[in-house]
Amino acid sequence: MTSLETLLMGVPVVTLPLDSPVSRQTASFLQLLGLSSYVASNKEDYIAIAAGRAADIALLAETRNSLRLRVEHFLCDGNSFMEQVEEIYQAMWEKYCTEIACQDEQK
Repeated sequence: MTSLETLLMGVPVVTLPLDSPVSRQTASFLQLLGLSSYVASNKEDYIAIAAGRAADIALLAETRNSLRLRVEHFLCDGNSFMEQVEEIYQAMWEKYCTEIACQDEQK
């Protein structure tokens, strides 16, 4: 099971982004979902986050109750995703056009 599937099932995960693309991808998912506090910066931090989240039953229940909807909204909504991609492309195009205009003015 992947971390995305785990999150979609409503189960929060803790990650330590290192060299593997999977660990960095999980960190990106968590940050996008507003769960950057589940991203560890070192091994000790990973253990502390996992133990702390497991001990806080109320927070765990709250996170589990909202997680599936968060994943569906932020990661599985194709229309929203395409709108965001289009905004990025538009910003890139505008930056490119501005740079070309500046280069033309300098000639």
